[in-house]
Amino acid sequence: MDGSPDTHASARALGTAGLLALARSSNPKDREKLLDAVTCFYEDASRDERANLTRQGGNDLLHDLLLELVREAEASLRQKMASRLKVADWAPHDLIVWLALDEIDIARPIIAESPLLQDQDLIRILVEATLEHRIEVARRPKLGSPVADAIMDQDHPLVLAALAGNASAEVSVNQLARMVAASKRVAAMRSPLSRHPGLTHELAYALYSWVGETLKAVLAERFQVDDRELGAMVDGAVSSLKASEDRRRGDRRLTEASSPLELFEKIAADPDPDLLDPASESRLLTKLALSGQLRPGLLLRALRERKMGLFKSVLARLGQFEPAQVEAALASGRQDLLALACAAVTIDRGAFRSIHGLVEDNLGRRVQASQALPGEISAAFAMTPEQARKAFIERVRRLNATDLNALEDPFAQP
Repeated sequence: MDGSPDTHASARALGTAGLLALARSSNPKDREKLLDAVTCFYEDASRDERANLTRQGGNDLLHDLLLELVREAEASLRQKMASRLKVADWAPHDLIVWLALDEIDIARPIIAESPLLQDQDLIRILVEATLEHRIEVARRPKLGSPVADAIMDQDHPLVLAALAGNASAEVSVNQLARMVAASKRVAAMRSPLSRHPGLTHELAYALYSWVGETLKAVLAERFQVDDRELGAMVDGAVSSLKASEDRRRGDRRLTEASSPLELFEKIAADPDPDLLDPASESRLLTKLALSGQLRPGLLLRALRERKMGLFKSVLARLGQFEPAQVEAALASGRQDLLALACAAVTIDRGAFRSIHGLVEDNLGRRVQASQALPGEISAAFAMTPEQARKAFIERVRRLNATDLNALEDPFAQP
């Protein structure tokens, strides 16, 4: 059962009579031949032919027969099918999901490679299948962000360790911060996280505080920071935040805060727009991320309290944007850029109108600076967060390029 041209030719040569004879036989080898033949027929049909058969009702029979044959097949035969279908883009979706939920030796190649498995299928496997299946999901190349969230919500140490070792998984800085926080109690996560390509300096500082000497050396060398300096930055992260406020205001309110979220709320409610220096603000946002409290709702809170700088910092951190990109997008007044940024951090279209109005109000723009083209807002919120993030970065890049061209030739025709 290898799907080779010879196999396909043999299947076509059987004809209807040959298929019926195989179907009536109880011999395991004949059942394997029948399954192979039906699979070849299904694979040989073009996409248009399968769609046409579906409209005529014929494809349902072929599809059901294929699924039933696989379900009745012995484990060794199902394993051969999984190996054959692991990269197929033509196979019936429910057959692929069924194989992914089969015994782990059968499911493993499907979970690892099938292009037909969607995020919702992988989350279903996390809920319904065994621990071994869940570990394989966590190892899947280019694992999607929603699946990574589901893994972290389940909070199983072995699955978390597998996710930490998956360098190709599409995880945000906030998700990576959740993993770093989990590694405080799950030692198996520490080594892969110390080498993770997405690890930032600030997350390295947090990780440094609970790893052993070997990994301390790895982190210190990778981030080119002196070992003693790195340790001092970890120990002083929270105290420097409090000391900064004490020096600025002689005020003890922030030092009494019991959580990063309480710190944020006190800062947002304070009338001083320059309450925190950039370094202290960055550490606060990292602590919020590590505690799982850096969420899109903080954007509205910052805007309502007229903390535009804090809004920009939170948006940049949530969306993994450069601060300059956020600054340029907001300065342009373009609704499509703000919509893409909101979609990238999972704010829905319903909340966008409020955010847009508050941004314009905070920036003192009574007249809208730039109308969006019809459909641009809808298109932004139809994207996945990762698609919206990439579109935002690309449009800001083009915006900056246009501005530079205008500076180089101020007399150029628009």
